[in-house]
Amino acid sequence: MGSQLSKNKKMATGKNKRNAPYDICDRFCERCGYQKKCRMFHGAGADIKLVIKGGKQNNVKDIFHDLEEGFKQIKTMIRNIVDKKTVDTGKKQFGGREYNKRQKNAELIVEQHPLFRQAQKFVREADGFLRKFFRVANAVNPFLLPALEKEFNDFSFYFPLLSIKIHNALFCVNDHVNHYSEEGTREANRAACIAIRASLVCEKAVGAIMAETKEIYAESLQIITVIRDIRAEIKRIFPDAEKFQDEIIFNTKI
Repeated sequence: MGSQLSKNKKMATGKNKRNAPYDICDRFCERCGYQKKCRMFHGAGADIKLVIKGGKQNNVKDIFHDLEEGFKQIKTMIRNIVDKKTVDTGKKQFGGREYNKRQKNAELIVEQHPLFRQAQKFVREADGFLRKFFRVANAVNPFLLPALEKEFNDFSFYFPLLSIKIHNALFCVNDHVNHYSEEGTREANRAACIAIRASLVCEKAVGAIMAETKEIYAESLQIITVIRDIRAEIKRIFPDAEKFQDEIIFNTKI
């Protein structure tokens, strides 16, 4: 599969190629080692900056401001991934009323799928969890946020990405054009693989938060339970997904 990843990188970085990096990577541009070769990075710039920028802020208000800005960047990134994917693999490549109709039907199936609904609910709960943690940390220990810099960055980036990759995987297996193609199946498994790894990062980050913040122990445990349930369901629907680890670019160590 290493050779397959090499092919994917060439398709993502070459001129006039259809594939874009979001099909094989987690889009954490600031941590990525392929910035110089990535045509999407140079074309549109990095999608996301680290939420907390590393020990320079001593003022809690500045940290909270950066966190809020980070959330806005993440939501913009998620919308951009969906929009760019529709443009690159939809209207520009295939076009036609019939194709767009099939694509809409596939989208409706995904939106009603139990796994995607579970992921969407998790995104809302995760957002509320972080906001509650911010309030607790500010009230109890203002140095906690800088101390958990990496965990904040990891969780705040990957929890929404988990949902969008689940969406991508389900869309690929329900899209009429891609469903019967080998590449469509591979793309679905790559997206599912990234989602699985994102869930592992999220669980690890919440575990670190839980260890340092007993005031939200119950909420942390609930989030971890939901993450594990989602990961188990991804593995059930995409049993081969983890075999595609060598075909993706994931920029955070687990």
